[in-house]
Amino acid sequence: MPQGDKYDFGKFLAEIVAKQIPVKFVSSVTVIFKNGKRSRLTKDELSSPLPIEGTLTWGKVEEGFEGVQNVEIHIDLDSLGKHITTETDTLLDKHFDDEEWCYYM
Repeated sequence: MPQGDKYDFGKFLAEIVAKQIPVKFVSSVTVIFKNGKRSRLTKDELSSPLPIEGTLTWGKVEEGFEGVQNVEIHIDLDSLGKHITTETDTLLDKHFDDEEWCYYM
């Protein structure tokens, strides 16, 4: 986003319900267990997960979540904001020249 602008990007995103979040925009994930313990997974850990055992079933996956109270997904707002700005600029540049765009701002 332009540096002179004072957008509250986090507030804007709070109004969006995400169904999928690419890992490149996740800074970390915190798993909160019912017993009060917390486990934090970093972006690197999410990008390169450990191999899973060959006998993994959906039943075993479900069992693993029985002790989970909540999962917090922490978004890298700077990275996401830069991506959205770049994509928006690219899209608008296809339809407006710089003089027209300044008129709408």
